[in-house]
Amino acid sequence: MIVAHEACHAALGCHYAGFASPSLVLTNEGQGNFGRNSLFWYEKGHLTLLESDQLPWYGTGFGWTALGYALGFGIHPSVAGTVMGMAGYARPTEEFRDAYLRLPDELAQMSRSRKDEILSDFMGSLGTDDSFERRAGLAATLQSLFTASVCDYLRRQVRERRGVKQVVLSGGCALNVVCNSAAREALPMELAIPPAPNDAGIALGAAIYAQQMLMGTTPETFWVYSNGSADSETEAAATLESHGLEPYPVDLEVIAEALAVGRVVGWMAGRSEIGPRALGTARCWVIPRCRGSGGDSAKRSSGGSGSDRWRRSCGGSDSRSRSPANRRLPTCSTPTTLATSNCRRLRTSTAPPESRL
Repeated sequence: MIVAHEACHAALGCHYAGFASPSLVLTNEGQGNFGRNSLFWYEKGHLTLLESDQLPWYGTGFGWTALGYALGFGIHPSVAGTVMGMAGYARPTEEFRDAYLRLPDELAQMSRSRKDEILSDFMGSLGTDDSFERRAGLAATLQSLFTASVCDYLRRQVRERRGVKQVVLSGGCALNVVCNSAAREALPMELAIPPAPNDAGIALGAAIYAQQMLMGTTPETFWVYSNGSADSETEAAATLESHGLEPYPVDLEVIAEALAVGRVVGWMAGRSEIGPRALGTARCWVIPRCRGSGGDSAKRSSGGSGSDRWRRSCGGSDSRSRSPANRRLPTCSTPTTLATSNCRRLRTSTAPPESRL
């Protein structure tokens, strides 16, 4: 039996959502078996394809890959994540937005040679400035368009389809922390995103599809798709000390102060997760635009391709409830439990970066 690529993503998302019924499932990526984005309806053990390729080219993984190619990064799938990471170092501009919107709607469906020609003309129309700031501005503007298109699409679908209990995001684009966080705020119901929404979760999704959708047997939930066993506090402290690091107890004031001056903060609790940037039990935070935040450190903090502008520190009960049964865990998005005073301090501390990726 062969399970379609998109169906694997969708099944994985449904499982992480606890098979809430009915659920609206959006898979979004660079390319699947039959589309770049697909909308499914899950209800009582059945997964139905509603439509596909309804998002504009800049609302899919193709947009990120295309910009990465235009910037000279090649066409490897990881290029999309690299460009998402650059978006945190600048702000959107009207100039770039207008330039993107002038590109043809059918860009993703064109031949390779025609795409090359259009992207070459696109970059040429923006002038000869090849600075990091300008490149990051292109990425930040694409992020703005991407987020708006996905959130608008989800809001419209929820309005038009009555009875939606849960919205699920899956596919490689569900690793985009900025968009995920905006969607959580935009939707009136829970948003479930599995820790491995990209192709790292495809095999697991295929197995879940076969068991739930074909055999009618609901797979049991498991501990946030985790691996191995968790280190004790004593073991973690010993490991840190062996590398010349000093462990500290969690203190949101200290964390906010460290981020405000450009330091990178690491936080880990529990077992290791499946997924490249699940950001559930292990996180690194940095504010890219803060003075003193090293570009190389910022790149490492995002797994080489993190997409959020800055990752806020997380504390309280939300950070300790990590299982599919408690789907408020913001995997692949920004947690929101940082104290208001700390958020204010972080926001007023940002400044143009002194470093480069």
